[in-house]
Amino acid sequence: LGADPTAFDGTRIPLAALFEFNGAPFVVVSVHNSSRFGSTPIFGGPQPFVQAGEDEREAQSKALIAFADFLISEDPDFQVMIAGDFNTFEFTDELAEDVPGPEPVLFNLVDEPGAPGDNYSFIFDGNSQMLDHFFVTGNLLPSAKFDVVHVNVDFPRTFANTTASDHEPLLASFSLENPKRSK
Repeated sequence: LGADPTAFDGTRIPLAALFEFNGAPFVVVSVHNSSRFGSTPIFGGPQPFVQAGEDEREAQSKALIAFADFLISEDPDFQVMIAGDFNTFEFTDELAEDVPGPEPVLFNLVDEPGAPGDNYSFIFDGNSQMLDHFFVTGNLLPSAKFDVVHVNVDFPRTFANTTASDHEPLLASFSLENPKRSK
């Protein structure tokens, strides 16, 4: 994925799948970027807080945008979705600048108008954080509906764990159309 063949060394390699619906091709990429193990809480000592693995996640984000750029360079109407555990915050350089690109190609549904006000997908030392993100190409934005489904992190963890994950699922729906047919 992308220009840097080593960007995903030591973490899960993203899974990219090509689908077609109503004659409209689209790619979905599932992401799990490098761990935050070794990070410190946002609030508390030390300050500024430590974001372990930030360089790795930046390289991974750049590889993801390079992949999306490649698809879009082949067909400007191509529909791309990149979603999953980016393991970083929406305000970090890699998500605020690198993934969207200088001329935004991808848009984070977490940041879009109409996103729910309870955007958090992980709780670390009592701080609710948005570490999971859902990026889409601009042609998917008009019909996008997005939510963070709170079914995991708000519940206590026990030996008989009743949650499926330590992250919340992201839910998005779209009206997929074949851009070639509407022209």
